[in-house]
Amino acid sequence: MRIKQEHENIKNIANNHFSIQCICGHQALIAVSDVIAMRGEEMYIDDVELKARCTRCKSKGMFEQFQIIHVGNFHLARLGSEQNKNVGNG
Repeated sequence: MRIKQEHENIKNIANNHFSIQCICGHQALIAVSDVIAMRGEEMYIDDVELKARCTRCKSKGMFEQFQIIHVGNFHLARLGSEQNKNVGNG
């Protein structure tokens, strides 16, 4: 997970996902690349949050949670996890 930078262009995070939870409880994981394909790459993260609409209740911009989920580099995260296991075992 990464901290949301509102004025960051979505093309800079094209390999990631938006995790959204609506006030109605509906949750969705949306690939940023899908948003770019639908709306173009000249959009900012805060624009996506304001314009997104829940497919269940049809609310627009009314979210309990809106996050960017970093995708990729699993092997690096796992390596860090393995190193933490070895600390204190020496």
